Amino acid sequence: MTVFAQACIAQSETDNRAVSIEMREYIQDNYIFVFKPGVDSADARGRANMLAAQANAKPQHVYKSAIKGFSAKMSPAAAQRLAANNPSIAYYEPDGLVFATMGKPGGGGSDLPPQTTPWGIARVNGGVDGTGLTAWVIDSGIDLDHEDLNVDTARAANFVSSGKNTPNDGNGHGTHVAGTIAAIDNGVGVVGVAAGATVVPVRVLDNRGSGSFSGVIAGIDYVAANGAPGDVANMSWEAVSARH
Repeated sequence: MTVFAQACIAQSETDNRAVSIEMREYIQDNYIFVFKPGVDSADARGRANMLAAQANAKPQHVYKSAIKGFSAKMSPAAAQRLAANNPSIAYYEPDGLVFATMGKPGGGGSDLPPQTTPWGIARVNGGVDGTGLTAWVIDSGIDLDHEDLNVDTARAANFVSSGKNTPNDGNGHGTHVAGTIAAIDNGVGVVGVAAGATVVPVRVLDNRGSGSFSGVIAGIDYVAANGAPGDVANMSWEAVSARH
Protein backbone atom coordinates (compact mmCIF):
# COMPACT_ATOMS: atom_id res chain seq x y z
CA MET A 1 0.00 0.00 0.00
CA THR A 2 1.38 3.39 -0.95
CA VAL A 3 1.61 6.02 1.75
CA PHE A 4 0.54 9.52 0.73
CA ALA A 5 2.13 12.29 2.77
CA GLN A 6 2.19 16.08 2.84
CA ALA A 7 -0.74 16.69 0.52
CA CYS A 8 -1.21 20.45 0.71
CA ILE A 9 -4.28 22.16 -0.74
CA ALA A 10 -4.21 25.82 0.18
CA GLN A 11 -6.58 28.70 -0.44
CA SER A 12 -6.10 32.34 0.53
CA GLU A 13 -8.81 34.97 0.17
CA THR A 14 -6.20 37.72 0.18
CA ASP A 15 -4.09 36.20 -2.55
CA ASN A 16 -4.83 37.68 -5.97
CA ARG A 17 -4.25 34.35 -7.68
CA ALA A 18 -6.62 32.57 -5.30
CA VAL A 19 -9.28 35.12 -6.24
CA SER A 20 -8.52 34.36 -9.89
CA ILE A 21 -8.90 30.64 -9.16
CA GLU A 22 -12.33 31.23 -7.63
CA MET A 23 -13.40 33.13 -10.74
CA ARG A 24 -12.29 30.21 -12.93
CA GLU A 25 -13.16 27.42 -10.54
CA TYR A 26 -14.32 24.86 -13.08
CA ILE A 27 -13.03 23.79 -16.48
CA GLN A 28 -15.82 24.20 -18.99
CA ASP A 29 -17.33 20.96 -20.33
CA ASN A 30 -14.82 18.74 -18.49
CA TYR A 31 -16.23 16.19 -16.05
CA ILE A 32 -14.97 13.51 -13.68
CA PHE A 33 -17.11 10.37 -13.26
CA VAL A 34 -16.62 7.99 -10.34
CA PHE A 35 -17.86 4.40 -10.49
CA LYS A 36 -19.65 2.58 -7.70
CA PRO A 37 -17.63 -0.01 -5.72
CA GLY A 38 -18.91 -2.90 -7.84
CA VAL A 39 -16.74 -1.87 -10.80
CA ASP A 40 -13.30 -3.47 -10.55
CA SER A 41 -9.97 -2.36 -11.98
CA ALA A 42 -10.03 -4.81 -14.88
CA ASP A 43 -13.39 -3.48 -16.05
CA ALA A 44 -12.69 0.23 -15.52
CA ARG A 45 -11.19 1.07 -18.92
CA GLY A 46 -13.74 -0.84 -20.98
CA ARG A 47 -16.61 0.65 -19.04
CA ALA A 48 -15.13 4.15 -19.34
CA ASN A 49 -14.81 3.77 -23.10
CA MET A 50 -18.37 2.47 -23.40
CA LEU A 51 -19.92 5.20 -21.29
CA ALA A 52 -17.96 8.03 -22.87
CA ALA A 53 -19.03 6.79 -26.30
CA GLN A 54 -22.66 7.23 -25.26
CA ALA A 55 -21.90 10.96 -25.03
CA ASN A 56 -19.88 10.96 -28.27
CA ALA A 57 -16.74 11.46 -26.21
CA LYS A 58 -13.51 9.69 -25.37
CA PRO A 59 -12.01 9.29 -21.88
CA GLN A 60 -9.19 11.71 -21.14
CA HIS A 61 -8.02 9.77 -18.08
CA VAL A 62 -9.14 6.38 -16.77
CA TYR A 63 -8.72 5.67 -13.04
CA LYS A 64 -8.25 2.07 -11.93
CA SER A 65 -6.40 2.08 -8.60
CA ALA A 66 -6.89 4.98 -6.19
CA ILE A 67 -10.49 5.27 -7.43
CA LYS A 68 -12.41 3.74 -10.32
CA GLY A 69 -13.69 6.17 -12.90
CA PHE A 70 -12.73 8.45 -15.77
CA SER A 71 -12.70 12.03 -17.01
CA ALA A 72 -14.08 13.25 -20.32
CA LYS A 73 -15.10 16.37 -22.22
CA MET A 74 -18.81 16.74 -22.96
CA SER A 75 -21.68 19.17 -22.55
CA PRO A 76 -23.34 19.63 -19.13
CA ALA A 77 -26.56 18.08 -20.47
CA ALA A 78 -24.69 15.03 -21.79
CA ALA A 79 -22.90 14.56 -18.47
CA GLN A 80 -26.18 14.73 -16.57
CA ARG A 81 -27.84 12.20 -18.89
CA LEU A 82 -24.87 9.85 -18.68
CA ALA A 83 -24.94 9.80 -14.88
CA ALA A 84 -28.71 9.50 -14.72
CA ASN A 85 -28.93 6.58 -17.16
CA ASN A 86 -26.01 4.47 -15.90
CA PRO A 87 -26.35 2.93 -12.43
CA SER A 88 -22.63 2.07 -12.32
CA ILE A 89 -21.81 5.79 -11.90
CA ALA A 90 -21.77 6.81 -8.25
CA TYR A 91 -21.45 10.54 -8.96
CA TYR A 92 -19.86 13.05 -11.28
CA GLU A 93 -18.59 16.60 -10.93
CA PRO A 94 -17.02 19.35 -13.05
CA ASP A 95 -13.27 19.27 -13.45
CA GLY A 96 -11.43 22.08 -11.68
CA LEU A 97 -8.19 24.03 -11.87
CA VAL A 98 -5.16 23.58 -9.64
CA PHE A 99 -2.01 25.69 -9.35
CA ALA A 100 1.43 25.26 -7.87
CA THR A 101 1.63 26.87 -4.44
CA MET A 102 2.91 30.41 -4.26
CA GLY A 103 6.59 31.15 -3.83
CA LYS A 104 9.57 31.59 -6.09
CA PRO A 105 10.74 28.11 -7.16
CA GLY A 106 14.30 27.12 -6.55
CA GLY A 107 16.42 24.58 -8.36
CA GLY A 108 16.79 21.88 -5.74
CA GLY A 109 19.74 23.65 -4.25
CA SER A 110 22.69 23.54 -6.64
CA ASP A 111 22.58 27.32 -7.11
CA LEU A 112 23.32 27.89 -3.42
CA PRO A 113 26.92 26.74 -2.79
CA PRO A 114 28.30 25.94 -0.31
CA GLN A 115 25.82 23.44 1.09
CA THR A 116 23.26 24.72 3.59
CA THR A 117 20.51 23.14 5.67
CA PRO A 118 17.41 25.36 5.39
CA TRP A 119 15.67 26.32 8.63
CA GLY A 120 12.57 24.27 7.89
CA ILE A 121 14.57 21.11 7.21
CA ALA A 122 16.60 21.55 10.39
CA ARG A 123 13.37 22.19 12.28
CA VAL A 124 12.09 18.69 11.47
CA ASN A 125 15.49 17.11 12.13
CA GLY A 126 15.99 16.59 8.40
CA GLY A 127 19.15 15.76 6.57
CA VAL A 128 18.99 12.08 7.49
CA ASP A 129 20.25 9.48 5.01
CA GLY A 130 17.38 8.75 2.64
CA THR A 131 19.24 6.20 0.52
CA GLY A 132 16.90 3.42 -0.56
CA LEU A 133 13.74 5.43 0.12
CA THR A 134 11.37 6.67 -2.58
CA ALA A 135 9.31 9.85 -2.82
CA TRP A 136 6.86 10.38 -5.67
CA VAL A 137 6.58 14.09 -6.48
CA ILE A 138 3.15 14.83 -8.00
CA ASP A 139 3.86 18.30 -9.32
CA SER A 140 5.30 20.11 -12.36
CA GLY A 141 7.88 17.40 -13.01
CA ILE A 142 11.54 17.35 -11.93
CA ASP A 143 14.71 18.45 -13.68
CA LEU A 144 15.75 15.01 -14.93
CA ASP A 145 19.45 15.89 -15.03
CA HIS A 146 19.71 17.75 -11.73
CA GLU A 147 23.10 17.11 -10.09
CA ASP A 148 21.71 17.38 -6.55
CA LEU A 149 18.88 14.86 -6.98
CA ASN A 150 18.56 11.10 -7.50
CA VAL A 151 15.83 11.15 -10.16
CA ASP A 152 14.20 7.87 -11.22
CA THR A 153 13.37 8.43 -14.87
CA ALA A 154 12.25 4.82 -15.45
CA ARG A 155 9.13 5.23 -13.32
CA ALA A 156 8.52 8.87 -14.21
CA ALA A 157 5.17 9.79 -15.78
CA ASN A 158 3.47 12.75 -17.44
CA PHE A 159 -0.25 13.53 -17.27
CA VAL A 160 -0.16 16.98 -18.88
CA SER A 161 -1.75 16.87 -22.33
CA SER A 162 -0.37 20.17 -23.64
CA GLY A 163 3.21 20.59 -24.86
CA LYS A 164 5.84 17.88 -24.92
CA ASN A 165 5.10 14.47 -23.43
CA THR A 166 7.83 14.57 -20.80
CA PRO A 167 8.16 14.40 -17.01
CA ASN A 168 10.90 17.05 -17.17
CA ASP A 169 10.14 20.19 -15.17
CA GLY A 170 9.31 23.24 -17.27
CA ASN A 171 8.26 25.37 -14.31
CA GLY A 172 10.74 24.78 -11.47
CA HIS A 173 8.24 24.17 -8.68
CA GLY A 174 8.49 20.37 -8.73
CA THR A 175 12.29 20.48 -8.77
CA HIS A 176 12.27 22.81 -5.77
CA VAL A 177 9.91 20.47 -3.90
CA ALA A 178 12.08 17.47 -4.79
CA GLY A 179 15.13 19.30 -3.43
CA THR A 180 13.37 20.01 -0.15
CA ILE A 181 12.51 16.34 0.13
CA ALA A 182 15.71 14.66 -1.00
CA ALA A 183 18.57 16.95 -2.08
CA ILE A 184 21.80 14.95 -1.82
CA ASP A 185 24.23 15.56 1.04
CA ASN A 186 27.15 16.30 -1.28
CA GLY A 187 28.60 19.60 -0.13
CA VAL A 188 26.71 21.84 -2.57
CA GLY A 189 23.29 23.50 -2.62
CA VAL A 190 20.96 22.38 0.14
CA VAL A 191 20.42 19.09 1.91
CA GLY A 192 16.95 17.53 1.84
CA VAL A 193 14.81 16.09 4.62
CA ALA A 194 15.70 12.56 3.44
CA ALA A 195 19.01 13.30 1.73
CA GLY A 196 19.67 11.17 -1.32
CA ALA A 197 16.26 9.50 -1.43
CA THR A 198 15.02 8.56 -4.90
CA VAL A 199 12.52 11.05 -6.32
CA VAL A 200 10.07 10.05 -9.05
CA PRO A 201 8.52 12.85 -11.11
CA VAL A 202 4.80 12.55 -11.76
CA ARG A 203 4.01 15.61 -13.85
CA VAL A 204 0.49 16.97 -13.47
CA LEU A 205 1.22 20.73 -13.71
CA ASP A 206 2.27 22.44 -16.94
CA ASN A 207 5.05 24.96 -17.54
CA ARG A 208 2.88 27.71 -16.05
CA GLY A 209 2.35 25.65 -12.90
CA SER A 210 -1.32 24.96 -13.63
CA GLY A 211 -3.26 21.74 -14.06
CA SER A 212 -6.60 20.06 -13.41
CA PHE A 213 -8.23 17.89 -10.79
CA SER A 214 -8.59 15.15 -13.41
CA GLY A 215 -4.86 15.23 -14.13
CA VAL A 216 -3.93 15.25 -10.45
CA ILE A 217 -6.20 12.25 -9.84
CA ALA A 218 -4.48 10.49 -12.76
CA GLY A 219 -1.12 11.14 -11.08
CA ILE A 220 -2.36 9.82 -7.74
CA ASP A 221 -3.85 6.80 -9.48
CA TYR A 222 -0.48 6.09 -11.14
CA VAL A 223 1.34 6.21 -7.81
CA ALA A 224 -1.28 4.00 -6.18
CA ALA A 225 -0.71 1.42 -8.92
CA ASN A 226 3.08 1.57 -8.94
CA GLY A 227 4.18 2.58 -5.45
CA ALA A 228 5.48 0.21 -2.80
CA PRO A 229 5.03 -0.05 0.96
CA GLY A 230 7.07 2.65 2.66
CA ASP A 231 7.00 5.04 -0.31
CA VAL A 232 5.66 8.55 0.17
CA ALA A 233 4.04 10.96 -2.26
CA ASN A 234 4.05 14.74 -2.10
CA MET A 235 1.55 17.20 -3.55
CA SER A 236 1.95 20.94 -3.14
CA TRP A 237 -0.71 22.90 -4.97
CA GLU A 238 -3.72 25.12 -4.33
CA ALA A 239 -7.27 25.03 -5.59
CA VAL A 240 -10.85 25.70 -4.68
CA SER A 241 -12.17 22.59 -2.94
CA ALA A 242 -13.87 19.97 -5.08
CA ARG A 243 -17.40 18.82 -4.24
CA HIS A 244 -16.25 15.39 -3.02
